[in-house]
Amino acid sequence: MKKVRVVAFLLALLMVLAALPLTASAASKTMYVKTDDGLSLNVRSSMKTKTDNVITKLTYGTKVTVLSESGSWARITWGSKSSNKGYVVKKYLSSSKPSGTSGSSYRYVKTSSGVGANMRSAMNTRNSTILLTVPEGNRVKVLATYSRWCKVSYKNKTGYILSSLLSTKK
Repeated sequence: MKKVRVVAFLLALLMVLAALPLTASAASKTMYVKTDDGLSLNVRSSMKTKTDNVITKLTYGTKVTVLSESGSWARITWGSKSSNKGYVVKKYLSSSKPSGTSGSSYRYVKTSSGVGANMRSAMNTRNSTILLTVPEGNRVKVLATYSRWCKVSYKNKTGYILSSLLSTKK
């Protein structure tokens, strides 16, 4: 009779423990989107790189919470909606906030060709629109600096220019 009670107690305890949700805070960690070239990061509905499973794109520097990891993938959540969940390739996440610096400074366009620098709508050369070309030697206001890009303001327009095309000297 004593054995039956012990077994019944252990089974009841096991069922209670199995019913408890795992706390995400114990395993979760805060990370930031940090792509090599400043492109946005695809968030997917599954751990596959099919084009039809991209549910959204997160911009460089976006704060995310990693819920779990599996191989080269991380399951994340972002923003304030609890439904914002998906999978990303974890090599594009950083535990430290990316070096996007805020504040204003001025730089001059300096290119090897002397033609000028294209100001773009996004931090990439493939999926962005050229907003305008800033002539060689002209001064732009730097609003933020990212890995390879600067967010700049010029003639009442805001966009992105490769940081290698900007100099502190005229």
